[in-house]
Amino acid sequence: MEYLGRKRKGKKMMDSLRTITDGFNLTEKAEQIKPLGIGNINSSFVVKCKSAKYVLQRINTDVFQDPYGMMNNIRLVTEHLKKKIAEEGGDPERGTLSFVTAKDGSLCHKAEDGIYRMYSFIDDVTTIQNTKSSDEAYRTAYAFGEFQRRLSDFNPDCLTETIPDFHNTQK
Repeated sequence: MEYLGRKRKGKKMMDSLRTITDGFNLTEKAEQIKPLGIGNINSSFVVKCKSAKYVLQRINTDVFQDPYGMMNNIRLVTEHLKKKIAEEGGDPERGTLSFVTAKDGSLCHKAEDGIYRMYSFIDDVTTIQNTKSSDEAYRTAYAFGEFQRRLSDFNPDCLTETIPDFHNTQK
């Protein structure tokens, strides 16, 4: 396995990443791991296996102090979205996240240096960090509108509050 990163390239990092990926239900061994390079909260990596790619993220537990509650929320929302996308004739595997479960069946793997989650990598998509044109802004807004529309009948009462008062603008 090869690790291409900006920091810590030694055997310790290689062993740590190998142990982490081995903690998930992958059908193949990781051949290469690269930092994903986007995001401000979690540490993200692209894991390449022989026939598939995945996104591995170390969850920032300073921000998300209940990572298991957060992952359950994401699971509930994702299951709802997958159902809606399929009903509309879309491809749920491309239209939303697909989890790779940990060996213990949970959505997270606890490692020495933190808690990790893994998703299937979705090829041929673009992540827009900052819009550069009105067309990009329109497409981003449209995608967000579709996300909201698909969740319009989702019951939020089943979600766990993972960051207390996050949406409380009075505080």
